Amino acid sequence: MVNRIVCAGLLLLLILSVSPAAGQSRAQNKAEEYYSIEGDVNVWTTAPVLRQKTGMSPELLKMRFGRHRDFDRIVYELDGEPIGYYITYSEPPFQGEASEDVTKVRGKAFVEIALYPVVASDENLNASERLLAQQNKIRMPLIREVQTIEWFEAELRHVVGLRRRTPFRVQVFSNPTRLVVDFRH
Repeated sequence: MVNRIVCAGLLLLLILSVSPAAGQSRAQNKAEEYYSIEGDVNVWTTAPVLRQKTGMSPELLKMRFGRHRDFDRIVYELDGEPIGYYITYSEPPFQGEASEDVTKVRGKAFVEIALYPVVASDENLNASERLLAQQNKIRMPLIREVQTIEWFEAELRHVVGLRRRTPFRVQVFSNPTRLVVDFRH
């Protein structure tokens, strides 16, 4: 009888000591997914949106643009999960950290999109730059122009020139992985 009570007591002590630790471990892992968060994703907003977590740098495969009935869209297709991005309204002048050159962007309102760290092959970078040049000739309802401000130390920064200040929406899709920024008409 005493052995059963001792065994039951030890089992209860073991369960109580392990359970909170497991719960705390799960909470820490979820909290550590992003170590820096600002703003909301999947909602229309004009506030900055920031996400940062640790992991392997994804590869930028390609960019695309889309014109939809209620919004214009920019898509960054990635090989791997985006581990750092920052989308915010900004004001000129637009200048990279590694350059003294100022980049002019057509528009009345401006949104900066930064992905970091991110890698890309020369082929994918050249294809993206060609796409930007073509896209800037096409008239979209809201997007006037997109310019690369910087590709330096695994940070890619674009500035989107808009016809007016409007809410944007940031989303991440999978299969394939895409960081999507929509601008509401």
